[in-house]
This record gives sequence, structure tokens and C-alpha cells, in this order.
Amino acid sequence: MAWQRPRMTCVLRPMVVAVLLLLLATAPSYAQCDALAALNLQVVQLSQAGRHAEALALGRSALAVAEQQLGSDHANLACPLNALATAYQVQRQYAEAEPLFKRALSITENALGPDHRNVGTTLNNLGLLYAEQGRHIEAEPLYMRSLAVLEKALDPDHPEVGNTLYNLARLYGAQGRSAEAEPLFKRALMINVKVLGPNHVLVASTLFGFAEFHRAQGRYAAAEPLFKRSVAIVERVLGPSHPEVAKILDKLAEVYRAQGRSAAAEIFSKRSLAIRQKAPDVSGSQAKETCHVYSLGPGNDHVTMDGWLFTIIMEEATKPVVIGCRPRAPSVRAADGTPGIVSCDNLERSSVIAAGKRNPEVFVGDPNFIYEIKLKEPGDSTTIRVCGR
Repeated sequence: MAWQRPRMTCVLRPMVVAVLLLLLATAPSYAQCDALAALNLQVVQLSQAGRHAEALALGRSALAVAEQQLGSDHANLACPLNALATAYQVQRQYAEAEPLFKRALSITENALGPDHRNVGTTLNNLGLLYAEQGRHIEAEPLYMRSLAVLEKALDPDHPEVGNTLYNLARLYGAQGRSAEAEPLFKRALMINVKVLGPNHVLVASTLFGFAEFHRAQGRYAAAEPLFKRSVAIVERVLGPSHPEVAKILDKLAEVYRAQGRSAAAEIFSKRSLAIRQKAPDVSGSQAKETCHVYSLGPGNDHVTMDGWLFTIIMEEATKPVVIGCRPRAPSVRAADGTPGIVSCDNLERSSVIAAGKRNPEVFVGDPNFIYEIKLKEPGDSTTIRVCGR
């Protein structure tokens, strides 16, 4: 399970990326970047969706465009470099990813100085790359330096600090340095709860990682409540039948078996199996995409999307559509205080999609919202193709 978290050194605005929980742990955070940021974001989204060939092709194109527009040593070149490196890393093509991360680090240090926050995030990315390969001795100093840079450049309770703390904690856990790992897990969890709230999916992933640490140490009594808190959040945010719920239930079953609590283990195993039988595995390259053609017009003016990732194909459409967001919980309201359809700022892209657009629009949504695809002009009619996971 890939619970380490890379970060990108290019950002549109702070964004919650509602990917499945396993990949959520690898969701990028974003800092200031240029107009190429949307391309870089799409590269990461495609990688997370398991569409690896598309991610690599787009990543190479984005890098080529950036180099042509910015030159070979501009600070913002780190954005497409990190995005392409991440696309390779997701596919475990580490030899291809490493020089890209190193080049991004060199460019950022030279352009922005060694103490810039983007240096800290790129150090984290490179450390993560080494950690995934078992190169722990090389990863540790990168995480340590990343932590020092981020704590100085940002607030000590900033989520990026928590992210590096989490990765360093996992590294120490893998090395058997549990006395050093545990306080880092606790601090990372405290930061995420404080900044994001107790029911955020990143809190769930941190709880899961901390629980796995205890389980690996044979501390089942400590692992059990953390797994339970993690699964409760995932059920609340992603739904009780989401495949990620099944993965955490499997871990709880392992904990109960190890304690000799066979009856409890059987209950959780059966529940996990029931979820898996109802829903396809949506993790990584195994993700399956289902596509449908919808006719929009009078009497049927919108399509509701309740998934974490969906693609809108407008090549055959004759009229533009817009994306609206409806808060999943009634207590979540729009800026004007109303609970209805609101603008999709959490999608980090324009909500209007033009008719006849040749390139598909890939959206990663927020689990707190349900999305509606509507005709831009009431009374129009068109057909669109929507693919979702």
C-alpha cells in the first residue's frame, strides 16, 4: 500500500483532491505556478486514474512546451518536471523519474534559493522516490532537509510539514526505528486534524499509516482503534460501499485474527468481500472506466456525477455545458449561505466546457460534493459522453 505522499512544486490554489484513499496519499499539493499548471495537474490526475500512457504522453508534451516558453532554467519549469517524474514514479519507472526530480531540485534551488518552500517539497519528492526503492539511507537526509526548509518557510503546523513528517515516520518504521517513528506519526496526525478537520480523508490516510505501523510491531490493541477511526471517515466521506472501505476492513480482520478473535475477523472479512463483489477495484492501473452517452435537453437537462473521477468528452457535442457542485451534506453551504448548486472552485478549472472540444476534460472531484453537468443555455439540446470511476 502506497501511503507515502509526494508533493508538487507547482500549485494553482490549495485544493482537496478527492481520489481514492490509496492514491489520495499520493495526491499533490500545489504552490504558485504559471498558466501551464493546468496541464501539469492533468498529468497527475491521469496517473492517479491509472491512465499511464496518456499521463506520460501529456507530461512529455507539457515539459516540451514549458522549455520552449520558459527556457531551460526557469523556476516554473519545476512544475512539468515534477509532474512527469511523478507519472514515471507511479509506474515504478524510477530510473526515468530520478533525473527529472533532480533537475527540478537544481532549478528550484538556483532560481529561488535553498530555503524556498518549493525546494522543501522537491526534496520530499526525491526522498519518497528513494524510499520506495528501499534506498533508506539516501532518503532520510532528504526528508530531514525538507522538514527543516518547510518548517522555516511555512508554519510548523502547515500540512506540507505534516506530509514530510508522515513520510519520515514511515521510513523510520520500515527501518525498525519505532521509537523515532511514533512521535512523528502523532505530530503528523495532530497537524492534519488541526488544519483539515477530524473527518478529512487525509486524516483517514494518516490514521491508516499509523495503524499499519502499530500492526507491524504486533501492537494490535493500538492499531485497532486507529483502523476503526480511519474506516469511519472513509465511510462518511466516500460511502460505505467504496472499495477503500473494504481494504481497511481487511486490515481490521487481520488484527482480529492475530488476537485470536476469529468471529470478529470473519464479520469484517465477509463485509469486505460483499463490498468487493458489488464494486470493481478502482485502485491504480486496475481502475475500470465506464462510459455512457447522455442526451441533454428539455425534461432532462443535467447528469449527476457521484464519483471521485470523471471525464467529459465533448467532441460530438453541439452545445456547451457547465459543471455545478451540490454539497453532499446539507450543512455545507455556498458563499451566499444557500445549500444549492454552487460553483466548482474545488475542481480548479473553468466550469464551462465548449461544444466540439477535441481533448477530453478530466475532473478529480471533492468527496464533499456531488457534481451536475448541465446545458449552459436552458432549452438547448446536445449529447455528451461521460466516463467515470
